[in-house]
Amino acid sequence: MDAGGGQGALQGGQAVREFRPRISPDISSELLDLDPLLNAKWQVTVSAAFKRLSGDERKYAYYRYLAPKGIRIDAENKRLTFAGRPSLAEIKLKLGSSKLIAIANKLEAVLATLSDLRDAIPYVDLLEASLSLINDFHSEEDLQQIRLKRALRQAFLDELVMLTRSAPMVVPTTHRGLSSGAVRDFVIEVYLKQQMLGYRFRVRPAEELKLHANAFIRDEIAGEACIRQCEFVSCERYLFLIGPVRSFSLNPYSARRFLYEDVLLNGSAVFFNGMAIPFVSLEKDEILKHLSWSLSRVVTVERQVSAGVMAIMDAAHKTRVELLLPLLAEDIAADGAGYGMAVAGKLKVFEELLVNNVLVKLPQALRVFARTNDDHDYLFFNLHAYFLQLAADVRDFSGRSSLVLSDSVEELELCILSYLRLLEKRRDKVFSLSLREDPVALDDAKLPLQEFRGLVKGFVPKARQLALKRQQIQEVLLAPSGGVGRFLDNTFNRTERRGLEFERLERDLALQKKQCLVGLIRICKRYPELTVYLELEGLVVADEALRRYALPAGQDGLGQLPRLVTLWEDQLAFDFEVIAERLGVVVSM
Repeated sequence: MDAGGGQGALQGGQAVREFRPRISPDISSELLDLDPLLNAKWQVTVSAAFKRLSGDERKYAYYRYLAPKGIRIDAENKRLTFAGRPSLAEIKLKLGSSKLIAIANKLEAVLATLSDLRDAIPYVDLLEASLSLINDFHSEEDLQQIRLKRALRQAFLDELVMLTRSAPMVVPTTHRGLSSGAVRDFVIEVYLKQQMLGYRFRVRPAEELKLHANAFIRDEIAGEACIRQCEFVSCERYLFLIGPVRSFSLNPYSARRFLYEDVLLNGSAVFFNGMAIPFVSLEKDEILKHLSWSLSRVVTVERQVSAGVMAIMDAAHKTRVELLLPLLAEDIAADGAGYGMAVAGKLKVFEELLVNNVLVKLPQALRVFARTNDDHDYLFFNLHAYFLQLAADVRDFSGRSSLVLSDSVEELELCILSYLRLLEKRRDKVFSLSLREDPVALDDAKLPLQEFRGLVKGFVPKARQLALKRQQIQEVLLAPSGGVGRFLDNTFNRTERRGLEFERLERDLALQKKQCLVGLIRICKRYPELTVYLELEGLVVADEALRRYALPAGQDGLGQLPRLVTLWEDQLAFDFEVIAERLGVVVSM
């Protein structure tokens, strides 16, 4: 990319750490989501964004958004470059596990076979099937294996992106008139991107199309897409409409599903799971007519939903639009408080608004208003999309200034994603008609946090006593002594005895920490459906130095966001007081 006048502004990266510009949210969001591998024209995207920024803002944007993605400055040619990420072959050399190496060999064979395929359907079939080779590998909570598995999976997905970008992708004749380019873009921009990003993959509700710049999309497509409960993904060349799925076990972003056309009655009726709208053809009347017809054929999941359930979701969306988003858009208060404290305060208000206006209403919606399976399905799918939106909102907020360094921003996003993960794990119990007959069926959600508190409460007094005694002896050992005191210490070996006592207290305190740590981990192992192990479940990067767990909060685990607890594997870093405060445990001496 020709950096032009911005090249000089990108030099001297040290200063960017002190400068905190207010970059437009749409630019920060665009650069935050940018992936130079997925977006073949990432340089055009960056160039367009940089034209709207000042020199200092470009400098900040480069070091904040682009450098972490592997984008580098080519000072000689005055452009930005991307050298790529580690290849499958490079990752394979680092595996060290015979099982993972065997999987890597199979993946290499898959790539070789895909490179010889021309037809889109067998290509997509093999592509999707091949991912199960990695997904089915069980790491058994070994964080080193988890990290290697994810590195292998990412490298394979990267190879699939590059291979698909140049694949012939010959498409059979379809009623939608899908082109090779449309299928190729869907595979890369939707299916593979969703596989890479997981919960952080960004889709939009059809409602947002009512504000689209193009009149046809705004006036003709948006309303019908809303009726058909579509989501959409907007790429450079296409807007992809994605129809709903009946079951959560189905992947709405599957490329195989997108290609499939359900032809009935000897061809007199046909239904689709999605459609591609080419931006370049929106001036052609015959194309517009065909697109309108195609949308009328997108499968709709029909549900009879009660007014009370719909009102709950309408109120939730209203809360997001009228309260939560404006709160995040406000400037950080500059009233003299520390920057981190001001951010934490804003996010605390965000959480309180979410809890008081949305979460506390969910138990009533489930026990009173939801009277049919359709009601429960409607609630689950809409809440799932809602919390993904909230997580994306918080992530966009983190793109402002230096908020990426704020622990409170990351914690709120992880709380929201953990709440979503717990809804998935508990779906059969939470979204069930049996709640009307057994209102206390969800009370088991309180057990993990209850047991955490009980265990910590039992250890804290003893740990405090040991720590106090250790501190007292340490102060004596460090205090200067002379005259009679030194004589007595030397005569009765008091210094040596104190040293031995200090070491004993250190061992006893370390044992207390170890026993408490093991006990907390065992609680989580007993309740796998009621806890989220963030490293194991892919919400955060695996780190062998710590474990992060999310525990449902409140009587039924629905009316509050989960509690996040960090457990350091190093016993020296295990702090009873910090964990007690995090759990809301008050222990008097």
